[in-house]
Amino acid sequence: MNRQDFLLHGVSLAKKTALEIGPLASPIVTREMGDVIYVDYADAAFLRHRYEHDPNVDVAKIVDIDAIWGEDTLQEAIGTNRKVDYVIACHVIEHVPDLITWLNEIEHVLTSNGEVRLAIPDKRYTFDYLRSETRLADVVTANLVRARIPQSREIIDFAVNKTQMDTDAAWRGEVDVTRLPRDYTFEDAVRLAQDAITHGTYHDVHCWVFTPYSFAKLMGELVEAGLVHFMCADFIDTAYGQLEFFCTLKTSLDKSKCIESWRAMCDTAQRPNPVTNDTFRLKQELLECNASLHKLDAQLRSCQNLVNDYRTSTSWKITAPLRAFIAVWRKLFAR
Repeated sequence: MNRQDFLLHGVSLAKKTALEIGPLASPIVTREMGDVIYVDYADAAFLRHRYEHDPNVDVAKIVDIDAIWGEDTLQEAIGTNRKVDYVIACHVIEHVPDLITWLNEIEHVLTSNGEVRLAIPDKRYTFDYLRSETRLADVVTANLVRARIPQSREIIDFAVNKTQMDTDAAWRGEVDVTRLPRDYTFEDAVRLAQDAITHGTYHDVHCWVFTPYSFAKLMGELVEAGLVHFMCADFIDTAYGQLEFFCTLKTSLDKSKCIESWRAMCDTAQRPNPVTNDTFRLKQELLECNASLHKLDAQLRSCQNLVNDYRTSTSWKITAPLRAFIAVWRKLFAR
């Protein structure tokens, strides 16, 4: 599955209402697909101005934002009592200043059977490579201060450790941490953090850092503490050569069921052990071989169907005596 396949798998777009957070210029759900509410921290004009010099963003394709989520709660932003069937957030959760409040506000706008579908960067293969995984104390602290902008600790940790990462080299276990370049100096990091403290400036950084295992562990701890009410309904681990994993969340008041679902994800997720990278590569090659075999099998069945159709055709029946004569002639000639 690619990103869009997983995030939209099993969803009836024509019958559901979607809420996509941070669609920017490449939304997963377009307005042509169905009813969708686009949410971001600023309006489209601000976003176009901000990304006008970013070569990775086509500002002409930045979508119009329907609701601004910042000072207002998500429910207030989209309209009182309005509910959605599923929420999509692609590389968003790592940016939110208060993870616990973010999850709880999403829960409040979901229908009873609603889902949250997330694409999350795996720090082992991104510019967060040098950072430590987010811990329970980190997100609880942000929640206690009701952070609406990234806090100084997260800004400094992000800026000091942000580096250029070769994803393929990371998968091969060939990263030399002593030679990784830094994108910011220590002075830059402190200056950004001071700006946030003094002026309340929103610096868009990765507040939180995850691997599939650490994300599942953290979510389980949040559920156990009674801080969130989500279970893991589906999970796809980071594929070899890729830098993101996927997770579907569903609300549930059954704490035991929720905790068990996150434990199951922990058991399934790849542990951050470079020694096993060859295993992942071989597994991926095996999957590719299986896909090729399935394709060849489908082609073989198609050919067999054509042969069967031909054998039951009128022309095949009419030419039967001729084929019998040729067969006898070949036997005589062979003698």
